[in-house]
Amino acid sequence: MSTEDVQAAQAATSNPVETVTHETSPTTQEPVSPAAETEQSNSTELKNRDSLLNQEPAPEAEEGTQGEGVDGNTGAKSEEESTESISYENLKLPEGTPEGMEMDKALMEKALPIFKEAKLSEESAQALVDIVAQDRIDQQKALVDGFNKQVEQWVADTKADKEIGGDRLTESLAMGNVAINKFGSPELKGLLDSHGIGNHPEMIRFAANVGRALQEDNPGSRMAPKQEPQDRVSILYPNG
Repeated sequence: MSTEDVQAAQAATSNPVETVTHETSPTTQEPVSPAAETEQSNSTELKNRDSLLNQEPAPEAEEGTQGEGVDGNTGAKSEEESTESISYENLKLPEGTPEGMEMDKALMEKALPIFKEAKLSEESAQALVDIVAQDRIDQQKALVDGFNKQVEQWVADTKADKEIGGDRLTESLAMGNVAINKFGSPELKGLLDSHGIGNHPEMIRFAANVGRALQEDNPGSRMAPKQEPQDRVSILYPNG
């Protein structure tokens, strides 16, 4: 081998990397890092995502399917119609109500709107009417019992009174009736009986005193002793 061949061979093996690098260097674009690829992927995903305003609205429920009753109306509407169908016209006082006691119309006018707002059934409304009516009956009975006891006490007090009662009771009542018959109107007589004050000892005392005063001013009143009618001869000659 000649000296030129040896030198050429050494020159070929002295820079192997440079030769390889030169031959394998890319000619298009530089490689992209993984982080850059992720960022680029995220950027594409955000751009393609629908905004809130751009989303299509959820499909509406078809009419007559969601929240409807059997009749095709909404539950609220069905409930309202059911409430309106409740009638309170048949409400009445319970059996055994005292004669003369009637339904309190003013109270019912206040109660009916509350019944409707509370969606009370007719049975529940009738139960409340029964409770109120029975309470009124009990109150009335208590008042009557109290009145009767008071009148009985007045009668007992009159009979036991030392001035107008006891042995003087009959005469006191007779004198009292003189005053009532003289000055009392039919309305006063009715008041004395209906309110029981004709049995009150003070009322009898007052009337009896008025009756005695009338007797003193009119000796010839009906309370004076009765005399047989006499002719003129008997009057002139009483002993004849």
